[in-house]
Amino acid sequence: MAAADAGLAQRSNFVCLGTNVRSGSAKILITATGPRTEFGEIAARLSRRAPETEFERSLRRFGQMLTS
Repeated sequence: MAAADAGLAQRSNFVCLGTNVRSGSAKILITATGPRTEFGEIAARLSRRAPETEFERSLRRFGQMLTS
């Protein structure tokens, strides 16, 4: 059994969204849902926008100058 704070790669006793049992049966204990899951954390990180770089800022200003 993996520690509660173990990373995803160290875990071998978990199921993810969409997991199904091919034969027999299974019982699971749900410990987190939605944004508190690994999937939810990954989705949150992907939705964050990276800060604007100096190049992007200059390019935006140049575009604004052209359209003024």
